[in-house]
Amino acid sequence: IKAGLLGRLDRSKHGDWKVMVANPGQPRTQLAIGTEAQIRRSAIATNLRRQIEQQVTHFESTAGPLLLSAAIQLAEHLAWHVYQPLTLKLDGQNEQQIYGFGHKLSEQVRAEWIALRANKFGADEARFPVWEAELRDSLDSWSRAVAGSCGDAPPDETDARVERRALAPAWQTEAAFAVRFTPAQPATSVAPPPPPPTSSQKWWLAVSGQTIGPFTREELTLRLGQDFSSASQVCLVGGSNWQLAGAVPSLAELFPPPPPPPL
Repeated sequence: IKAGLLGRLDRSKHGDWKVMVANPGQPRTQLAIGTEAQIRRSAIATNLRRQIEQQVTHFESTAGPLLLSAAIQLAEHLAWHVYQPLTLKLDGQNEQQIYGFGHKLSEQVRAEWIALRANKFGADEARFPVWEAELRDSLDSWSRAVAGSCGDAPPDETDARVERRALAPAWQTEAAFAVRFTPAQPATSVAPPPPPPTSSQKWWLAVSGQTIGPFTREELTLRLGQDFSSASQVCLVGGSNWQLAGAVPSLAELFPPPPPPPL
């Protein structure tokens, strides 16, 4: 997954993934390593796997914060648009999201790159959200669609209408991103208050080990005293982080403050 996102793999006209290999004394060549289904069923040959790992390791050891931020956005796109979770209807109203192997692995890659960026460039942490927003909005300009990659994975895991994306050849260096994305300075003023909640926001709700919903804020209000409280675990639709409902600003005001202690 990492090599594909970084543009180190390509697709043949037959649908196989190809890797560029270099043997001593020989010109660089491309070798097919199979479709995703074939790669999942059988291991990649040791020598090819080693060359792929070396290319990824080189990227991770030399990439700057902007290039790593771009890679993180590509992993997010892969997890939530290509390997997007499936929605299973439980009954007339409730739904449950099913996360496939590809989605979980893509999220693992994203988490590893987020941790790597924090470890290497923690001093720039205040700039990360600004970069990520700009990179997400301009994804098509600095990445390329991998032709023929729609529906490569099992049909119950992917959206067959969405192609994978990889770093475009002209965007393989930190310098390329630095020209386009001027480092933003951390804000010195007090951040504005969060926007008022909108009825368009919906939340997944964890109840007795099951995920139900999604529910609007108004629908969650009706569940107070039943299976929804400030200690309930919720996750915004489209997000990936579960948190206590009482810690979410747009939901916290639904819960009355505790009564004062008796005198």
